[in-house]
Amino acid sequence: MKKLILSSLIIITTALVVFYILQNRPEGPVEKKLITYHKKANGLVKHNTTKKERKLAKIEHNVAGPAQSKRELSPKNSKIDLGDLEYSNKVSDGRNTLLSKRLLNFQKVGTKVVVRQYKSMVIMKGKKGQYVEEVIISFINESGLMNGFSALVDSETGKILKTWNRTTWMIKKDQGIQYQGELR
Repeated sequence: MKKLILSSLIIITTALVVFYILQNRPEGPVEKKLITYHKKANGLVKHNTTKKERKLAKIEHNVAGPAQSKRELSPKNSKIDLGDLEYSNKVSDGRNTLLSKRLLNFQKVGTKVVVRQYKSMVIMKGKKGQYVEEVIISFINESGLMNGFSALVDSETGKILKTWNRTTWMIKKDQGIQYQGELR
């Protein structure tokens, strides 16, 4: 009888531990550090992105990239030795700050922007390579509404080269349909 109780206790404990691990695992790749830029009256403030901001920004892990042009798919451009390539720019650590300043320049005070790096790549401009970043940009206004898009950004200057997947302001709560009067 003691063996039955002990084995039941072990099985239940193991099941609970497995359930807890499965419920709390991340759904995709976890970012090491994600920064939120917040526009305030006295300037731009940056801080680590909170769980609430991640939820409001609806940060997803699997996002489609831009459609490829025929030129990018040609066999002539498919194999290039990146070691011998000359680059027109450098990778800068301050590119997200520069990008966020540009993005928040015409936004209302209280707006936040989250810039999430999706992947890094090199694109060809003539015979030179250009370092670029594919990023997901999410705006969160004071009332909690979210707007976002994907962009291709220059790795040195933070300049946006191309955008896609634009969303409109997403309402955070469903208000439902409200009827006034009597239905007949």
